[in-house]
Amino acid sequence: MLELFRDSFWIMAEALGQIFVIVIIAGFLVRKNIFPDEYVKGLSLLTVNILLPAMIFANTVEHFKPEEQPGWWLLPLAGVAMAIVGLLLGASVFVKTLNTNRDVVAVAAFQNAGYLILPIGKFVFPAEFDEFSLYVFLFIMGFNLMLWSVGKYLLRSRVDNAKLKFSDLITIPLVANVISVTIVLAGLRNYVPDILIQPVGLIGSATVPIATFVLGATIGTVSLKGIPVWHIVVRTLFVKLFLVAGLTTLILYHTNLPQTNPLICNLLIMEAAAAPAANILVMVRTFGGDRQKMGALMLFGYIASLVTMPLWVALWAIL
Repeated sequence: MLELFRDSFWIMAEALGQIFVIVIIAGFLVRKNIFPDEYVKGLSLLTVNILLPAMIFANTVEHFKPEEQPGWWLLPLAGVAMAIVGLLLGASVFVKTLNTNRDVVAVAAFQNAGYLILPIGKFVFPAEFDEFSLYVFLFIMGFNLMLWSVGKYLLRSRVDNAKLKFSDLITIPLVANVISVTIVLAGLRNYVPDILIQPVGLIGSATVPIATFVLGATIGTVSLKGIPVWHIVVRTLFVKLFLVAGLTTLILYHTNLPQTNPLICNLLIMEAAAAPAANILVMVRTFGGDRQKMGALMLFGYIASLVTMPLWVALWAIL
């Protein structure tokens, strides 16, 4: 059992380590203006609006088989549920100072559900990556609805009184998700020619490396100025990296999912233990907010996750 724990820990740690090498390189290139910040913004737009939707569409149409995955609809619900649990736990930890720490609750509740999980899955589950990435997209379908609605509100609420608009919930990756899932569920897969799917899939194959570089450039350029007081950092990361992951592990342990679909279990554990969402910095940069405070919390979260994420995955392996 100890050997299994050790092996699982180091496999995950090695995957995270490779990603953090890219983080360091990308951060260095941007800090030295070798790769200017506006280029990073361009790559981010390219990833969100073209590469990721292409990957979602091609992967879902090609690999989504509802008859072989009867519980697929639980993944979008799991995305919503995990976000709600994180919000409730975060709000309870900061209940006495909720008015001044709403933005912190967003960091505690929302993880990097795609940009971090996809490259890790590429390293850890290379033979099952197509299936793994499909599960990620289904999870994100529900999760992103919460991130771009409640999460965006929490980050903006201290800046202005802007009301949430329905259009804020509509993103191109979500549209690609809904369209591709609808095509499969409606039995229209045979009407989508391979001559379309294959080029779209080729474009989408660039998602993981470029998204990893964008993640690295975003995290690697975070300044340590304006670090929140230590107890805010500790409480935020305790919720994000321990409470949500622990509760998810407990729930999964008392279901039959580990026997019926261990890959989904591994995905959910990784999602629950992942570092805070990089899109939080994107939203703060775009819509306003305390960029230094959020950036510092984000940086500490990613550093801590180098240990905590492999720890939870290894613990799940021996359970």
